[in-house]
Amino acid sequence: MSAFYLLSDDGKPALNDEAEAISKLQEGRLSPDAYYWKEGMAEWKPLRELVPHAVHFVPARRDGTAVPKLAQPHLSQPQALKAPSESKTKSPAYFLRKELQPWTALLEIMIAACLIIYLAGLWNVLLNHTSGNVLDIPPSWLIASLAIVLLKSVFFYIWVFRCYKNCRGFTANIRFSSGWAVGYFFIPIWNLFRPYQVMQEIWKISTNPYRAQSNNDSYLVGIWWGLYLLINLITVFINHPPQDNLELNSKIIAVTYCGVASVFSLLTLILVHGVYVKQKRLTRE
Repeated sequence: MSAFYLLSDDGKPALNDEAEAISKLQEGRLSPDAYYWKEGMAEWKPLRELVPHAVHFVPARRDGTAVPKLAQPHLSQPQALKAPSESKTKSPAYFLRKELQPWTALLEIMIAACLIIYLAGLWNVLLNHTSGNVLDIPPSWLIASLAIVLLKSVFFYIWVFRCYKNCRGFTANIRFSSGWAVGYFFIPIWNLFRPYQVMQEIWKISTNPYRAQSNNDSYLVGIWWGLYLLINLITVFINHPPQDNLELNSKIIAVTYCGVASVFSLLTLILVHGVYVKQKRLTRE
C-alpha cells in the first residue's frame, strides 16, 4: 500500500490511511478542499479531485443541523505547493512539532539522579546504616531527594506532552489529545491503564507511523508500566507498614521499594532515550 499524506492546518504533512481519509471526507469530517499527496504524485492536490462526488455531500448532525466544513489549510499558493520530495516515489519527510532535545537531556539527568538516590538508599539499608524508616533519613538528604523526584516528574510530563504532540504530526491515526496524554496520569481509575496506552502509542508511532496500528505492543513499555504500578502499591505499605516487628518490616519494604524504583528508573531512561532517538530518526529520513 502506497503512503498517503494529508496537509494539516499548520502546513505540515501527516501520514494517513487513504481509505479512512475517504471515509472521513464522505462523512463530512474532512473538507474536500484539504490537500493530499501519495506516492507517484508530482504535487499536492485537493481531496475533491480524489473523490469528486464528496464535494456535494453535506452531512448533518442527529439534530438535523449541518456539520460545518473544516477550515482549509492556510497556504498562500496551495496550487504551487510541491510534493515534499525530489523523487516522485519518495515519501515526504516527517516534522517535529515540538523540539525534544533540551527536555530529553534535562529529563535524563533527573532520572539518572533519581537512580543514584534509590541505589544509595538501597545500599544504606542493606548495610544497616538506616532502619528503612523515612524518619531516620537526614532532613537535608530527604528534602534534596524529594526535590529531584518532583523535578523529574515535571520534566517527564512535559516530555510526554511534547512527544505526543510530535506523534500527532507523524500520523492522524492517534487516539488522544496531547493534553489528555498527560492528564490521564492524574485521574483516578483512568491512571491505571490510560497512561500505558499513551506510552505504547508514542513508542509505536515513533517506531513506524505508517504501521503503528498493526505493530505489536512493546514489551519494554509493558514491563515499565508494571513496575510503575508496583511502586505505587509499595508506597501504600511505606505509609502504613505492618506494626508487628516494625523495624524488620520497614527494612523489607525499604529494600523492595529502592530495588524496584532503581530498575524502574533504568527502564525509564532507556524508554525516554529510545523514543527520542526514534523521533529524531524519522525527521532525518
